[in-house]
Amino acid sequence: MDRVTEFLESEFPDAEERALLLGIVASPTDKTAKLVYADWLDDRSDPRAEYVRLLVARGRRKPLVRMNELRKACSGPWLSMMGELQRDFATIAKKVETRPDLERGWRETLWTTFDRGLWQFQYKGNLWLEEHGLSPVLDFICDPKIAAVLWTLDLDAYDDHPQTNGTLHLSLVPLTTGKVSFPYLDRVSIEQSQNTVLGKGGYHEDGETARLLALCPRLRQLTGPSAPNAKLFTGPKHPLEALNIHAGYDTEDFVKNLAKSERFPRLRTLRYKDFCCEYMDPQPQMFTSFKDWKTLFRSPWFAKLEEVELSGVLLTEDEVKALLKIRSQGVTITRSPSARTG
Repeated sequence: MDRVTEFLESEFPDAEERALLLGIVASPTDKTAKLVYADWLDDRSDPRAEYVRLLVARGRRKPLVRMNELRKACSGPWLSMMGELQRDFATIAKKVETRPDLERGWRETLWTTFDRGLWQFQYKGNLWLEEHGLSPVLDFICDPKIAAVLWTLDLDAYDDHPQTNGTLHLSLVPLTTGKVSFPYLDRVSIEQSQNTVLGKGGYHEDGETARLLALCPRLRQLTGPSAPNAKLFTGPKHPLEALNIHAGYDTEDFVKNLAKSERFPRLRTLRYKDFCCEYMDPQPQMFTSFKDWKTLFRSPWFAKLEEVELSGVLLTEDEVKALLKIRSQGVTITRSPSARTG
């Protein structure tokens, strides 16, 4: 089932109401469609009928005050179907795009796409948690009514990567505090670069990937900028289908932990870049050993993967051949320029 259909059938199980709401989505300026829906709600003694009627009569000061009172009791999915979140998304987009990074001269951009109640959300700009950066964006999507209708989330740095001269500690707080969940989030993609570490500081991912995943029960695709630590592999089974990880400064034993984990029974696509710091001498924690790669290739669930793309591996040509003897179909391995040749 596609995510939009899943959303509609889960949030609006009554087929008749679903049809009425879809009619409103298709013709948002049609007052008649809204009034027919208001009658339908009245027939069921649903207090939302008053909100719909005030929505049609919007413009007078008194109804707006009452609407704000009624809105508090309305769910995010319902408000989204009624077209009542468009203004919220437009406001954050305007706020982002009219606040230039005065220190560097760059501008942030925000793209949003609406489809039958769910929203795709892509931010490009300053990934630091600061006033002219990611903080206001995360605060916005952590509003419970917004979190309930997010479909995809993409966080990208400026095109010219202003953080290339240092490590970017990309913290997702307040996203991962657990105060809100993201029930329909299908994809999270966080820009990958050789100097980005997910977490508050240091060179180690501090469990933010695991905390994020715990709040996204239907997430199917995850792209992360640094290897998640062992916490990602503990907890109940999760429906993740595609995992794309850029190891960063420390592998966090990602491959070893993945090999023995049974948390992701639906995982079918794995993309993983191992050693990526060519400007640094490789340290043991920066790359995966041949022993751990063999363990992964021989793990029972590895055969279920349909597509495997491994890059930056610090293996000899003979070691790569040995892995491909275990399994070669659907597997691509690219050695790091720093890999041994013997």
